[in-house]
Amino acid sequence: MFFVKKDEEKEQFACIIFVEDPIMIVTEQHEEVTLEKLLHGGFEAAYTKSKLYKLMDLFYQYLSPTNMRITPQELVELLEPVLISGKINKRSRDI
Repeated sequence: MFFVKKDEEKEQFACIIFVEDPIMIVTEQHEEVTLEKLLHGGFEAAYTKSKLYKLMDLFYQYLSPTNMRITPQELVELLEPVLISGKINKRSRDI
């Protein structure tokens, strides 16, 4: 599940990384916080039917947000237009 905080300047996003007690969230700034702290900080749950967000949710569940490796070119093409921060490193066999 994704969370969003709408500031006057821009939107900030966060995603669940650990679902046991306590539920842990990682923000765009790579800060790990509890769900309770995140909600008190002004974030709200962001529900979407986008297949891309469902795919990213699976990545966060099975991989870590710091080191994701993707092979199919189609996935890379889906990710490039919506990349908010970080970078996509293209290699000869994977990403």
